[in-house]
Amino acid sequence: MKFINIAEEQMMSATKALQKHRDFFNEYFLFEERKEFEEDIQNIIENTDFNLTRSNIALLTERLQSLADLIEKEEKVIIPDIFFLIGLEHIDAQGLIINGKPYTFFNMTQMNEALTIKPFTLDIPLLHEIFHAIHYFYSPSFYIRSYRSIEHQYLKTMIAEGVAVYFSKEIKKANFEDALWSGLIDNKHYKKWYKNCRTNKHAIWEFMKNTIENNKLDTSLDDILFSIPGMTQEDLVEGRLGYYYGLEIVEKAVNRVGKDKILSLDYDTFKNYAEEYFKE
Repeated sequence: MKFINIAEEQMMSATKALQKHRDFFNEYFLFEERKEFEEDIQNIIENTDFNLTRSNIALLTERLQSLADLIEKEEKVIIPDIFFLIGLEHIDAQGLIINGKPYTFFNMTQMNEALTIKPFTLDIPLLHEIFHAIHYFYSPSFYIRSYRSIEHQYLKTMIAEGVAVYFSKEIKKANFEDALWSGLIDNKHYKKWYKNCRTNKHAIWEFMKNTIENNKLDTSLDDILFSIPGMTQEDLVEGRLGYYYGLEIVEKAVNRVGKDKILSLDYDTFKNYAEEYFKE
């Protein structure tokens, strides 16, 4: 595992860092809008605590290396290299494929804030993002560049999140609650969220099918499945249902084909398991 500290270079010159790491930013801008980044990044950098950022990068580097060692003991997979950058206030981390190789980036703008949350447990989210990159490497059809339809936007994203949750759960031998929430939700609200996932399962599937048939992304559905409206406990109950469904679908697949085939399992097979799951 190699660490590439773009954040340190951005502190000296955001423009030079952007030019130097063109291949990285070409992929990063699949997830963030380039124009917004170029307009806002200098202001974000000027408001970044450099000492805190350096300290947190050192902390993350130590934990990530330890987790990479743990993965290598458990799984025979390629380990992605890591980028640290100062980014927009949207996405905290994600897996990338650059010139055929897997990478994970961590956005220190978001990570600096996340690391102040006391109940937040670090290892599972780090593993989650590492396994996004690993999954995309072994199954490129799940990488965002391979999305070709609204169906992909929903189902591929749901399955990819499920794969990342599943392997982070297995590596850390975590329970469902910790694997899905990393300490952010208390037990009372987790039970409400779990009930919300179960109660709305069939309605969500119908909503998803109608949106796919209309071939138009519905941001409200996207928010329910993959986002949260805020950071209060009641907010957490209302979002990220797609992570739960994704994990359930992946576990169904594991029971059918075995854990060793999951990272390279094709989309059509996963789609069949998803349809079975939502009809149950």
